[in-house]
Amino acid sequence: VNGDLAFTESGVSTRNITGRILGGPAKLLIASEADGKINIKLNGHADFSALSKENPRPVFKKFVGGADWNALIDVQDGKSKMLITSSLLGLQSDLPAPLSKQAGKVIPLRVEINDVAADQKLLTVKYGSLLNASFLQQKDAENTWNFARGIINFGNIAQKADRAGLWVLGTLPQVSMEGWEDLAGELGQENDSAGIRIAGADFLIQNLSGYGNLVHDLHIKANTRNNILSAQLTSKELNGDLSWRYSSGRTGDHGHLYAKFKNIDLGLDESDETGKAEVVETQQAKYQQKGSDLTQLPSVDLTVDRLSNKGYQLGKLEFQGQQDGESYLFNRLQLSNPDGVLHADGKWNQAVDKDDTHIHFKFEFNNAGNILSRAGFPNSVKNGSGKMEGSFTWAGTPWAYSMAGLNGKLSLDTGKGQFLQIKPGMGKLLSILSLQALPKHIALDFEDVFSKGFEFDKFNGNADIKEGVMMTDDLRIDGSAAKVFMSGKIDLAGESQDLHVRIVPTVGNSAALISALVGTPIMGAYVYLASKIFNDPLGQLVSFEYKISGSWAEPKIEKIGAKKKPEATEQNNQ
Repeated sequence: VNGDLAFTESGVSTRNITGRILGGPAKLLIASEADGKINIKLNGHADFSALSKENPRPVFKKFVGGADWNALIDVQDGKSKMLITSSLLGLQSDLPAPLSKQAGKVIPLRVEINDVAADQKLLTVKYGSLLNASFLQQKDAENTWNFARGIINFGNIAQKADRAGLWVLGTLPQVSMEGWEDLAGELGQENDSAGIRIAGADFLIQNLSGYGNLVHDLHIKANTRNNILSAQLTSKELNGDLSWRYSSGRTGDHGHLYAKFKNIDLGLDESDETGKAEVVETQQAKYQQKGSDLTQLPSVDLTVDRLSNKGYQLGKLEFQGQQDGESYLFNRLQLSNPDGVLHADGKWNQAVDKDDTHIHFKFEFNNAGNILSRAGFPNSVKNGSGKMEGSFTWAGTPWAYSMAGLNGKLSLDTGKGQFLQIKPGMGKLLSILSLQALPKHIALDFEDVFSKGFEFDKFNGNADIKEGVMMTDDLRIDGSAAKVFMSGKIDLAGESQDLHVRIVPTVGNSAALISALVGTPIMGAYVYLASKIFNDPLGQLVSFEYKISGSWAEPKIEKIGAKKKPEATEQNNQ
């Protein structure tokens, strides 16, 4: 601040006082009246690009550019009135909806702070047609200002705060669930320090979106009694009840969330998903560089009776989690439906310098085909019962993982089933289970065996995952027509593979296959009878080998050739 301040025993005035406020230039004019009233006028230009360099608070980094503003302050008899106005023209807000804004758009902002009594202050905020809000602060015996009551009105309604606590009313046209991560810690600290708690709510969100999900006309009603906030959520895509027990203040008690939903329908946002993978990878890199600020999370008990994703019914979801020192424990995660049950547990280590997540799971299923249909891959496998068990670890938070950083182990043991017409690249896990395009290309040698899909009696094996690359040397598929042995690696992040596949055919009832192997139809008939008498010796004599490389979408399959085992041949001749 620079300029001249002139004062006498009866008044004060200014000449040419300038300074910097909110990162930009500002002018100050002060004049006093005969009755002792002091009038203060301020005007300036906020420059958030400059402010974010001077102040590290994450919220300032969400604004680009700046806008002109004006402030009028009247002071008399120890009370003040302040009015701040701005058109916000030139300011871009990168906050999520509904607080996002383009630089060229005018949204009138009006903020008033008035002393209504010696121990009370009233703050009112009007932001375009979106928000009308008022908050009353009360000074206690220790001269500390505390939040007393407030109301947030969304839309063109304006009601005064006349009851204790914070009340939320009105209608919001659009709310995004994404983009608040960087502000979560700051908002939580502000809320705790101000002592603000929601006393009640009755508002409508017309469109709630984020992370590929979309909820229409979500009606939220809530109230607080005995330190517990209860809420009802009603919409087509989401219906349920929430109860939030506030922290008691005891060490280790960070509150408790109880949630019971009738249904949650996920994955219904059909908007452009371009760039989503890049965003996830950027978040993962960020969380690998430093630990999360979220180290005081509440305990959670969650039940969803009917969980679906993109219209596919996943089943009933149950989850229990709690904070334990510097770790968050996933005590129970279970997803169940008539076709199988997934059990999982684990923990999230919230180290100051680096986070990491550990998950162990066991998946027992009685129909693999139906399970894959529920996961969004219908008509890929028929039948198949068994179990899959394993563990995963990755650097970062539970929601910021990447395939490139995945480590762990997998074990699969599946009974009788059949591969159908599977398209390469349909999904990471499905691509492993389906052997990519193997049935299609093997059909060149075994037309009558694989043309309608490979039937198997048993499908099992183990795999290690290191930095997103899955390696196996004992994957085996036993079928009535052939046995398949697989070894090599699959790059989950790069969606590619380098595999060695060995096929040992079983004669079965295929005259075409027998003739192809022995040379003539007549010899084929003899071999067919011999195979029945001597329990299929042909399958032990001949094997076909392939190398599968390239991408999942366009695999490169090279035939290494047919090999006869000399020992077996000599023994057969004898």
